[in-house]
Amino acid sequence: MRAINQRIIDRLKTLKIEGKSITSIQTDKGLAALIGVSRQTVATWREKGIIPHTTIQGYANYRIKDVIRAMEAHNSKSDYSKALEVLEKDAAFIELENRITELTKRIAALENSKQQ
Repeated sequence: MRAINQRIIDRLKTLKIEGKSITSIQTDKGLAALIGVSRQTVATWREKGIIPHTTIQGYANYRIKDVIRAMEAHNSKSDYSKALEVLEKDAAFIELENRITELTKRIAALENSKQQ
């Protein structure tokens, strides 16, 4: 992923050097075409919070300079940092599962006591 991110960052910086506006706002389709990835990739990055967006009339919009900053920040994270983020999310998910299991047991116990 890091090589892909760097390629995209380089592409966006090239646009800046070529004098093309990087302050423009793009849709999923426009951003995907601009950086050479699929619309699904753009949507996935948006959903994961990798790239910032605003929603106007139900459509996601991206400011190119914000995308550049986000991609650079994401690219600069070490593998350790990324792995730690995943572990923290997994730990939170496991804790949530444990709480659900505990609440399910309590509900079952309450239902059993009502039936008796």
